[in-house]
Order: sequence, then C-alpha cells, then structure tokens
Amino acid sequence: MVPTCVMALLALLGTGTGESFSLLFPSPDIWLYGVQDVVQYSDESFAFTLCEVMENPTIVHVHTDDGGVHEWRFTVPGRGLESGGWLLSTTDGGLYLCSYSEPRATGIDSDIVVFGISGEGDLDWAYQIGGGRDDGVYVGFGIALAPDGGCAVLGLPGYYSEKPAFLTKLSPEGSVDWTLELMPEKEYCFPVAVGSVSDGFLVLMIDEFEDNTDLLKVGEQGELDWSAHFPWSCGQGPAAFGQTAEGDLVLYCSARNDTRSGALARFSEDGDLIDSHR
Repeated sequence: MVPTCVMALLALLGTGTGESFSLLFPSPDIWLYGVQDVVQYSDESFAFTLCEVMENPTIVHVHTDDGGVHEWRFTVPGRGLESGGWLLSTTDGGLYLCSYSEPRATGIDSDIVVFGISGEGDLDWAYQIGGGRDDGVYVGFGIALAPDGGCAVLGLPGYYSEKPAFLTKLSPEGSVDWTLELMPEKEYCFPVAVGSVSDGFLVLMIDEFEDNTDLLKVGEQGELDWSAHFPWSCGQGPAAFGQTAEGDLVLYCSARNDTRSGALARFSEDGDLIDSHR
C-alpha cells in the first residue's frame, strides 16, 4: 500500500501524459511516511524526499518512458534520526540534499550535512557543518541554488545560541566558497528560509523578541547587498521567493501565530518596498 500523500504526489506529476501510477514503499509503519520536498525536471522525470518518523530521509527519483516506470532511491547513510530533506536539482541532472541530525537522536551534538548526488543516484560528495563534541546543536533551514551551479545552505548554531545564523556557499564539487554571518548584531534572530535570485540569494529572518521580520539580499560572492524590513510579522512556517521579469523581488511567508494566513510583499532590486498584502 502506498501512503495517501505519496499517491497524491504521483497522481499530480503523472507520466507527462496525464496518467498516474504507483510505487511500492514497504514498511510496517507505512502511514508514517511523508513527503518533504519535490523537484521536477524538463524531461518530466521528478524526484522527492520521503521521510518516515525515526528514519533517515530517502530520495526517490522517477522517470517514465515507453518502457514503463524507472526509479532509483538514495537514503541518507547511517547517521541516526534526520530532519530536513530539502532538495535542489542541479544543472547537470543531479541533486543536492540537505538534512540535519536531531538533537534527541544524537544527544547534545547535531550537524547539518549537504549531499551532492549524481543523476544516477550515486553519492558524489558530502559536506558536514558542526557535529563535533563542542560544536553545539546545528539546525538547518534549507538550501538554494547558486548562480554558478553550486548551492547555499542556511543554518543556525542552535536556538538561543550566542552565535548568529549563517549562509554557507558550496561549490558544485562540495567545497566551501564562503560563509556569511547573518545579522550578528541581533542576539535572538532566527532564519526562516533561503531562496535564489539571478545574482545571489534572499534570506528571511525573524526576531522572536522584537517581533520583527527582515529580508536580506546576499550577493553571489557572499556580500550583504541590503536588508529590508518586512511590514508584517512572519512565523517560522513555509516561505517562498520569486523574481519578476522586471527584476522585482517577491516574498510570501506564513503569518506569525496563524498558519491559516500569510503575507505577500514586493521589493525593488535595491530593497525598497513596493507593495504588500496580507
């Protein structure tokens, strides 16, 4: 039996012909499965991360042709309980996967790991942030594709840590190009999400104590281009970024303490607020 959430995903993406199909995911606790993220390629193949309680995320890549349904799977190797499972499709047909180990599984130590995976499902490289005995609890908040084909990972060295949130840029080969501390002057400022724009990245940050929300524009070389105050109070729920044909930047985020509503704002390339709606 395939869980309802996975069946709905497969029915939506289908085979490119409007037909749906099913895949088998044997487990004694099949109802615990959930889909974390999904990407679709131009050839109508797609991949998604499948997460199960107390298990590491698994990437399932599906391709269909006249010969039927073909798939490969990649499971985060033996690292204990994992959270996250954010996916990005790379320019060469591969994938980036970002996850982080849960403190309740690893004790006081936790880390963020980004995996570079080939289009055939083989592990090309892995980069770890934190995880040492004195490193504290590192938490991941997502990844974004970089203009050069690499990726940037958004993280935090533990909630209520004295260390600020950070954005680390990785090359397509998995080496570190730069790391930028985000709003280090603020004591309790938390990251929410990161997204890509044509010349860098957008990062959404919230200050839990001052009830502030800020949008940061980070250049592709790791410089902070500007920061802009968001007119609404955002929560730590889902957020999405976009860019119009004219270059304006669009942000949507969930409202604080109310997951049934959200806020939408449009900024200029220079960070000036154009309009907003809630």
